[in-house]
Amino acid sequence: MSHSLGIVIESLVAVLLMVTIGYCILLNKRLKRLKADEHSLKATIGELITATEIAERAIGGLKHTVRDVNEHLGSQLTAATQMSAHLKGQLAEGDGIILFFQVGVFPANTGTAWKSRCTAST
Repeated sequence: MSHSLGIVIESLVAVLLMVTIGYCILLNKRLKRLKADEHSLKATIGELITATEIAERAIGGLKHTVRDVNEHLGSQLTAATQMSAHLKGQLAEGDGIILFFQVGVFPANTGTAWKSRCTAST
């Protein structure tokens, strides 16, 4: 009886060892999958960091461009305002010359058409 009890215990230990080995194989597969996921996750994080750095440089470039445009646009607006005032003055001088010719050079009857045009435009 003790001999068959030893065989039963040995068989039970062998079965438990086989279950343990099977479970270790299963855990090994899961660990390999986890490591592969870790490597792909590290690669993804690296790509995200690179994309973030590129985006930060692009934003810096855009800020610099906006600053340059604001500076140039301000100076161009100032120049355009000055040119507009200059042209307005020249138009006023032209109106004065036309009025001078109407009143001083043309007779009263023929200058009425010009006079009405000049007074209507001012």
